[in-house]
Amino acid sequence: MTRSYRLMQLNADLAVKGTFHDPDWMFKTGIGGMLNAGSVILWSVNPLLLPLSFALISLSCGYLLRVMRYKLLNPDSHLPDWDSWLELFISGLTWLAIQFGLCLLPLSVLTIALL
Repeated sequence: MTRSYRLMQLNADLAVKGTFHDPDWMFKTGIGGMLNAGSVILWSVNPLLLPLSFALISLSCGYLLRVMRYKLLNPDSHLPDWDSWLELFISGLTWLAIQFGLCLLPLSVLTIALL
């Protein structure tokens, strides 16, 4: 039994144009922009609001991961809806934790090497 895998390549032109084929692209990208701007504003107002800022960024990252999953399954699909916010939050927070771990590893090696 052999499996055939379709080679996926990124076409930058289609990646940009694919966003604008969705009739609700302004609303969907506007929500992401408001979440990102809100996280920056919250962190700028008071550093004690950093956990809330990370929560907003994790929602945005979760949606970005959902868009990537949808586009891998069907490159001609529209942008997904902003639904199941808890799933977006958990997915984005998991991705932020993975990124933190990947950044912490080289910094730890560098710190030990300098000591």
